[in-house]
Amino acid sequence: MPALRRADPYEQPAWRALSRFVVSRDGSCRQCGSSYYLSAHHVIPRSEGGADHPANLIALCGACHRREDAARRRAA
Repeated sequence: MPALRRADPYEQPAWRALSRFVVSRDGSCRQCGSSYYLSAHHVIPRSEGGADHPANLIALCGACHRREDAARRRAA
């Protein structure tokens, strides 16, 4: 019997709409100012109880997002 795959929350329509809203609201990366490859980033991670809410999200470019995620993994 194949294993059940849990749905990726980042692929859900509600998350995509929220991410588009945050990127539109911020307009550029909140760390470096770039306007390329923006996505929403949780200030307080979901794993630590952070909400999928605009107040807990900022727009980051791909490079800054990867740096933030790597730094968070190293700190854990």
